Amino acid sequence: MVGGGYSRVREAAWRGLTLSGATRPDEIDPVRVAKALDIDVVEGGIAGAAERITMFGGRARIRVTDQIVLLGRRQFTIAHAIGHHAAKHVVTSNADVEGWIELACSGRTKRDEREADVYARELLTPAHWVRAYCDVMRIDLDGVNAIASMFRVSPVMAAMRLVELSPRACAVVY
Repeated sequence: MVGGGYSRVREAAWRGLTLSGATRPDEIDPVRVAKALDIDVVEGGIAGAAERITMFGGRARIRVTDQIVLLGRRQFTIAHAIGHHAAKHVVTSNADVEGWIELACSGRTKRDEREADVYARELLTPAHWVRAYCDVMRIDLDGVNAIASMFRVSPVMAAMRLVELSPRACAVVY
């Protein structure tokens, strides 16, 4: 069931979708959401990370590794980084070497990472759009595949969302 005190980031995800003009699942695009939120997204090599978000010249910039080959994983990675910005987590300046070192050594809190994950999940698979795929009599991989295909997310994310939003008792094992 959706809950857990993350309503602020869920609402922020919906605002991002609205600003980007998405009105159906096939229009969900985290790069368009980023642009609507005045965040640049660039692709390139990153050592030791899938993405990094920094402030660059007064503007947020997300750098995504060029090593991600699966669309669902790339979508989630970008949406997760947007989630850090939307949740107002610490984002260092590109020129702030000390800030980078501190953030790299101490890491983000588990709460920060969870908020960014919730944001990404809600942005890519909005509960009010996915719920219809979850209210089925038979819980199986057909439902997972339908969600993954319609929302362009990984099968793992689709399965987790199905379990989260299904009115029936079910689980996913990965």
